[in-house]
Amino acid sequence: MDMIGSLLGLGGGNSVLSGRLLGPSPEQLFRDYKSKLEKNLNTKIFMLYQGKETSWMSSFTGSETISWTQAKDFIDFLRDEVERSPAPAPAPEDHIAEIFDNTSEKKKEESEDEDEKEEKVLEIPQKYEGRIDIILHCNGGDAYATEILVHLLLDYTAGPIHVWIPYKAMSAGTLIAMAVDKIHLESKAHMGPIDPQYSWGIAANDVLAVDLKNSASSVGDAMLFVQKGAEKVVNDWNVMIDSIASYHGWSEEQKRTVRERLMFRGSSHGKPIFLPEMREILQHVENAEEGKETWPLMLELSKNYMNCNEKKSY
Repeated sequence: MDMIGSLLGLGGGNSVLSGRLLGPSPEQLFRDYKSKLEKNLNTKIFMLYQGKETSWMSSFTGSETISWTQAKDFIDFLRDEVERSPAPAPAPEDHIAEIFDNTSEKKKEESEDEDEKEEKVLEIPQKYEGRIDIILHCNGGDAYATEILVHLLLDYTAGPIHVWIPYKAMSAGTLIAMAVDKIHLESKAHMGPIDPQYSWGIAANDVLAVDLKNSASSVGDAMLFVQKGAEKVVNDWNVMIDSIASYHGWSEEQKRTVRERLMFRGSSHGKPIFLPEMREILQHVENAEEGKETWPLMLELSKNYMNCNEKKSY
């Protein structure tokens, strides 16, 4: 409550009624603090945290992941923010056209039905143009949700996007973070390899590496079917990496580095990758603690969000 209370002026103001302490609930405290922080930083904040629901991946890993629920929440978040954005002002040419309009066009405009005029509204822009700060925390995510989130980040936003990682952004979380302008990684937090996982929680790369030449025919036929599926997963991941590379303007050397050190690194999928190595791999990774004014506030917001969801195992 100290940092949040001082920012919002909530400290020391609790009262007692019928023997019970009255004060803001964790949820209200979080909402108020988030709103104040957004106003002070001129941004919109989205909490991208792993969900409680079980997916096929969590049934194998025993952990919660980002799924369709979080992707849908981000879709709604973008829709809401676009609708709240002020309509763009008409271009200067529109004003000139109105001033120098000829008589016939004026008469045509006057003859238009009034109901039709009322229906003429400015189109809502497809991209949100303001800054977005995402606080990201996850063990990973399913491929479906990951592809949706990467697509939204690359194609439906026009302003700067910053991701803050207070604890971890593993697997798909690392891939999602790659699709933003700046990654703020705390020195004690970590990211992880992005080698896609296939059936039964096995890395797709390992499935493709199986030599079928010396396998029994029945085993070989079954494994060939599995390998075709694994190949599709790897291809999908490669398409996303190419899209991210295009967004950042990476050279072929940079793309090769990302694939070699994140997708085909040869370590276990759960290998934590800390700040020094991530800065070598991705140029848009920064030490979160270098943002001396912003980082403590983002970290406090993250902790407060966890307090609101204390029954979840983060």
